[in-house]
Amino acid sequence: STDSQTTTATASTDTSSSDTSSDTILSGQAGSVLATADLFSDRDLEQSPDLTDAKTLALTSGTDITIDAEGTYVVSGTASDVTITVAAPEDAKVQIVFDNAAITNADAPVVYVKTADKVLVTATGTNTLAVTGTLVADGDTNLDAVIYAKTDLTLNGTGTTTLTSTANGVSSKDDLKLTGGTYNLTVTGDGFEANDSIRVYAGSYTVKADKDAFHS
Repeated sequence: STDSQTTTATASTDTSSSDTSSDTILSGQAGSVLATADLFSDRDLEQSPDLTDAKTLALTSGTDITIDAEGTYVVSGTASDVTITVAAPEDAKVQIVFDNAAITNADAPVVYVKTADKVLVTATGTNTLAVTGTLVADGDTNLDAVIYAKTDLTLNGTGTTTLTSTANGVSSKDDLKLTGGTYNLTVTGDGFEANDSIRVYAGSYTVKADKDAFHS
């Protein structure tokens, strides 16, 4: 393989990269040949969040935020060294809406999902999420991404998210679903990583990764 590789694919194409540094551009189109009803829920595919009962999370640099109940939470503004931790009941569905947010952390994920049924991270506007230093483990849990989830994770929305990481960009220890939005990743690990599966329905993904753009 060469020192870098550029790959362009649609959402219905199996995309892989070399073992060395890679640039991958994936532009997904809704309505692929896959049986989407078996792979995605209606909420996974809803790109505009329902904000009727949403709560706003105030960002303060150096102050972490814990979400412990089901609901929709909107994050806006600029801050540093803030981790949004989801520690909700096992049957809870949590949606985090990044609306023109910019968060830069030194050694911890921006989003850390410990417990929930599933979590949706939805982008509106323009968002920048970054980890600039070495991520510190949480006990036996090796935190290795800007967005790290022990649960099923869905990324969707109509906005743009730029992720920069000294490790992975997004990691899910279950299923990772990508259904909408524009994502620009620059990472030293994998761009998108999941234990069980990565499912792409739509969206635009530009990944500069030292390892794999998509790894499952």
